[in-house]
Amino acid sequence: MKNYLKFKDEKSHKFWEIEFDQYEDLIITTYGKIGTIGKTTEKEIDCETIEEAKVYLDKQIAGKVKKGYQEKKIDPTRKLSILVKQLKELKNELEMTTVYLITTKEEKPTKTTINRIGGLPIGIDEVKWPKNKEGKPLIHAYTIDLSKFSQREYQEDSSDYRAISYFVDEESEELTTLINVFLTEEDIQKGEWDNCPYDFTESSIFEDTRTWEGHELEVPDEVVDGEFLENLDYLRDEAEDEDDAEYSVEYLDLIEKISEHLFVQNYVGGGPTWLQQDEGSGMGFFIMQFSEDFVNINLGDSGVMYVFDDDNLWQCY
Repeated sequence: MKNYLKFKDEKSHKFWEIEFDQYEDLIITTYGKIGTIGKTTEKEIDCETIEEAKVYLDKQIAGKVKKGYQEKKIDPTRKLSILVKQLKELKNELEMTTVYLITTKEEKPTKTTINRIGGLPIGIDEVKWPKNKEGKPLIHAYTIDLSKFSQREYQEDSSDYRAISYFVDEESEELTTLINVFLTEEDIQKGEWDNCPYDFTESSIFEDTRTWEGHELEVPDEVVDGEFLENLDYLRDEAEDEDDAEYSVEYLDLIEKISEHLFVQNYVGGGPTWLQQDEGSGMGFFIMQFSEDFVNINLGDSGVMYVFDDDNLWQCY
């Protein structure tokens, strides 16, 4: 749950953002002038249910509205866009890569919605539905519409595919292993499997049915370059000791800050953040990375799922 409000008069133009972290029972508040990242504070609250947290948030929001603040649509790219702008002021010519920050919607997918989480997949019938070793059908975790994301290198190698559906086996200890099913345009046109006989009503992954979308943002290549990020400390030392160093300390600090902000996002494209080069080798083209607030899979403490077209990798931090 996150809310974003703005206030503007003759003297000031500022924002106020409040969010509830249900995993840590934290109220996270960010505020400041428009065009800045702002200052962030955290407050632990004792809430037994999400509904109780919502009551608390609504009370705080009502107080701001009384002072003249107005609720606005949240721009998921806001903080990162500001940091990237600051970086461009230090270095005009930057090599950029495109990522898509994910936001989820509580609305249920229609029968033709491709970007979906949980529930029934699209374009998959009994023939294509993956099963475990005992022959039991796997649970649909989510589906990604590749045509919505300009991953040109991937699209060129897999031009026959329109989307990928990912499944998990809830009865397996390897719940963090994703099984992918590639879908063609012809598959997508089939829609959902009418009268699907499988009963997944006891699955929390299946029941957590939502839709999602991606928001385009360009970030510097270094942000998703594992080797570069691993060498940040060395590069900082070089920047401090040498007048003609390639990068300034300020530049490196911003790269690290951008990568840290991107790391806590669910996103598609670009490349993985804070994943060592050798850990993702041999897994194919990078698709996306996400945490358990995207799909209701237990990824452990601060767990992140890195998804490639040939395999996936799960890590806790």
